[in-house]
Amino acid sequence: TANSLVPNEDTGTIMGVVSMPPGTSLERTSEVLEKVDVMLNQVPEIKLRTVIEGYSFIAGAGNTYGSIIIKLKDWDERKGEGQDVNSVIKRLYGMTAMGIKDGTILFFAPPMISGYSMTNGIELQLQDKTGGDLNKFFQIEMQFLQALNQRPEIQMAYSSFNPTYPQYLIDVDASKAAKAGIGTSGVLSVMQGYLGGMYVSNFNRFGKLYRVMMQADPISDSQRYAGLERNEAYEGLSDGDLVNNVTDRSEMLDRMIYTQIKSFDSLREMASSQQDRLDHIPSIQPIAYEDMKQMASGYGYRVDPVYGTTKFHEGMDFASAVGTKVYATGAGTVLSAGWKSAYGNLIEIDHGYGYITRYAHLSKIDVKPGQKVSRGFYIGQVGNTGKSTGPHLHYEVRHNGVPQNPVNYYFQDLTPEQYADMVRASDAAAHVMD
Repeated sequence: TANSLVPNEDTGTIMGVVSMPPGTSLERTSEVLEKVDVMLNQVPEIKLRTVIEGYSFIAGAGNTYGSIIIKLKDWDERKGEGQDVNSVIKRLYGMTAMGIKDGTILFFAPPMISGYSMTNGIELQLQDKTGGDLNKFFQIEMQFLQALNQRPEIQMAYSSFNPTYPQYLIDVDASKAAKAGIGTSGVLSVMQGYLGGMYVSNFNRFGKLYRVMMQADPISDSQRYAGLERNEAYEGLSDGDLVNNVTDRSEMLDRMIYTQIKSFDSLREMASSQQDRLDHIPSIQPIAYEDMKQMASGYGYRVDPVYGTTKFHEGMDFASAVGTKVYATGAGTVLSAGWKSAYGNLIEIDHGYGYITRYAHLSKIDVKPGQKVSRGFYIGQVGNTGKSTGPHLHYEVRHNGVPQNPVNYYFQDLTPEQYADMVRASDAAAHVMD
């Protein structure tokens, strides 16, 4: 007998929200999301999943947030005990609680009636009618959440309110900005784009509307404070400490002013070079869709076919016939082209902007180190060289030295249906060929 207005049902969908501590960078949030994605890949009831960086279904946009959409297998494939949506959610909580220590993760089924809530639970609003201190109100909220989480009928109580995020108070000299012809809003816009991120435009692709965001890489401490080691010459002076302190502060101020000016210049250049960036980022399959026999293995933890041990597979394996043509996935410069131990015949391409791609186990190499290539340029042929158990292409994408899931970089040469097939094949593939 139903005991609620709209009883919860197994819709075959689970939503997930990841919240990191205040001040966490988007790069760190992405690393945690990747760990969660690897865990989800081990759950047999899950068919598909989509990870969204920098956005929470509950809290909105922010570097500390991430969201996950999980599609379970058909109900006919989940008839056993412990395979319903609630049992899977409980299992996900257990897996992530053991593996993720520095973030809060919430899993929930979507509401039965769209628009009533983001979750199938209840929402509460707290209001401070005294107009008191914000930090004290935050402490009261935390005490309230703690009391809610102690109740047996509540699986998890969660709030996105947190006043402890790092903040800067910026005093803009409006008169100087006006004399420079940029205005206060211009200064703030540049800082928004450089220090955070900003919306640029939209474009249509695959019948969908995509949003373009712009964000610059942060200036490292080594760049910002470079040159301050020169004050070692003052160590022999009687007032050396005082001289060093004054020198440190004056040179640091000069360096920060110069670096900030250069950073604004680099932002202007970056905005004008977005097309060049798009041309270089890997964005197609390395072999033609019709030439691929099957997706032998996707990105993530797999069993090594030679040693029988579990390892992290840092790329994707495309099973195809020896001699199948291999193409560069973005414009760039060939870093290396030759034999490299377990990779066999390997081609590495530097695409700039921190991106490097690898094409391994080739039977033939038709490019040379230093050669410029464009997206779709023929570079070699599929083979079976190195540590390989069959003809295939092993393909990797690395950004700033960190392996990326290549399935996220096929957005120019596949139809939506082909891309969906690729994602499904990548998730289901378990036969590692190297």
